[in-house]
Amino acid sequence: MTSSIPKKARALVRWLWISFLYATGLLWWAKRRLAAQGGIVVLTFHRVLPDAEFARTNSPKGMAVRQRTFACLAEHLARHCAVIPLGEDDPVWARGASKPRVALTFDDGWADNATAVFPINRQRGLPW
Repeated sequence: MTSSIPKKARALVRWLWISFLYATGLLWWAKRRLAAQGGIVVLTFHRVLPDAEFARTNSPKGMAVRQRTFACLAEHLARHCAVIPLGEDDPVWARGASKPRVALTFDDGWADNATAVFPINRQRGLPW
């Protein structure tokens, strides 16, 4: 029971920090500045698993993402960001974009990259 207190405290602090950034406008400012300067946020994933597999994975905590969580993230990125491929000869590095640029990468070749991620990204037209 005592081990859940730090976890709850971390979740509360995280929520307070995000709320502060949002309420003060700093989150909006950071996103606009990143886009204007041509920066790219690179999100690296290890595993994306359906709930049943997520519950029984032996991957260290924090190394796997639920498939439905990834789907929600992909939907958000498709609407609010310019998701770019990094594997092309000329990635989009231009400054002055209206949306923050994000790239999705995966550090290993797990089968779930093909079975869980590929359909989600294909449906939303996201490169990875």
